[in-house]
Amino acid sequence: MIKHLGIGVRSKSNIFLGLVLIITASGCASLRVDKGTAYPFKAGFHLQGTLNSKTVMMDGALVVNSSTKAIVEVYTPGGLAIYSIGISDGKMYVMDMWGKIIGESTLPTRYIPALLAGFPPRGIYLYRSRKGEDIIVHYLWGRVCLDSSLIPLSVETTFDKKPVIIKRTATKEKDGNIELHISIGSDRILTALKVIHGGRW
Repeated sequence: MIKHLGIGVRSKSNIFLGLVLIITASGCASLRVDKGTAYPFKAGFHLQGTLNSKTVMMDGALVVNSSTKAIVEVYTPGGLAIYSIGISDGKMYVMDMWGKIIGESTLPTRYIPALLAGFPPRGIYLYRSRKGEDIIVHYLWGRVCLDSSLIPLSVETTFDKKPVIIKRTATKEKDGNIELHISIGSDRILTALKVIHGGRW
């Protein structure tokens, strides 16, 4: 049909190149915030809800060392670390208590650790829009809603072919915890982060 309309291969290549240049030009900026003393970000957490349609409740701690690297430790009720989750440059590794990798996944963006620490992702974005005083930043992998201080309010993306929505519903000024509501497909998880050091929350 394209050939019938008189558009040749060279023209199609030019159109494609033009689209790439437009997307690149519109997304050539990235959101940058002064790191200050935000890293390492350290926090304890309590998590409860459903995961893979099963009830879960667990405690743990996390350390975010940079915008792309973090480690999460999950504990038994007695305080023994039963497994660890390492995040590095967009990859997530699950390790048992002996450090053996028992699972791995590719994350939607390499800047998940930055989001955990209260930073906007540093990757190139497509465009920005506003909703009241909030800023909505659109990426190829999803979108992030930020408040006027560029602190994340919500994240929408996909993981393992499931829609993921993360919303911040409380700040540490309220009771010392950062409260996150997480939806992964039909699963619902409530996570309370207790900030110990660093971050932008």
